[in-house]
Amino acid sequence: MQMVEEKATQQQCNLLTLVTTNDNERAIRFYQHRGYTISQVIPNAVELARKIKPEIPLYNEKGVSIKDEIVLIKHL
Repeated sequence: MQMVEEKATQQQCNLLTLVTTNDNERAIRFYQHRGYTISQVIPNAVELARKIKPEIPLYNEKGVSIKDEIVLIKHL
């Protein structure tokens, strides 16, 4: 992540945006510890993604429904 942020800064980018799913608590914590904040929750966005990529499971290995996208941002 540090290399990505350094490269973005060199390219005069001042905002990084990434997307994960509601069930991915580990990724959300990972990014929050690195200064990213949740900027948007897109309800039922994964339903649309499944039309393009039907192999996306309905539930994760812990039985949590995979349905929303979480958008995280970081100002550089």
